[in-house]
Amino acid sequence: EPVQGPAPSGEHSIREPVDVTSAGRQQVCRTASTNEGALHCPSVCTDVLTAALRGHKQCIEHLVNQGTGDVNAFDDGWSPLLNAACNGHVACISVLALLNADVNACDDDGYGPVYIAAQYGHVECLQTLAHLKADVNACNNTGASPVSIA
Repeated sequence: EPVQGPAPSGEHSIREPVDVTSAGRQQVCRTASTNEGALHCPSVCTDVLTAALRGHKQCIEHLVNQGTGDVNAFDDGWSPLLNAACNGHVACISVLALLNADVNACDDDGYGPVYIAAQYGHVECLQTLAHLKADVNACNNTGASPVSIA
């Protein structure tokens, strides 16, 4: 289970749950929440990364259709698809793929959606990604495969 890290102050608190793998590597799943703890679409859910994390499929569609959403990776390679896979949001994975998210895109350390879904035990996400033709044998930069951590 991810562990909540400290949240800086501000209108929207940003939190980074951290999972320390057996190899000691920290995998960060980005998350955001409002000060009230509730996330409302689309006024608070202002980016696709957050919408995917929270499982808000309709927000993803709205943001992309409005031209304000990016379904692809950010500067460190982390993507909305990785957030959806990390948190078990099958519907978000499907809609992101329909909106042309690359189902094989990896972060800078080589972690792709299949690996992340396997790491967190999200079987339905794995099935959906396989159906979408994601590479179920893709290894990360250290050579670890999804099967090795499932």
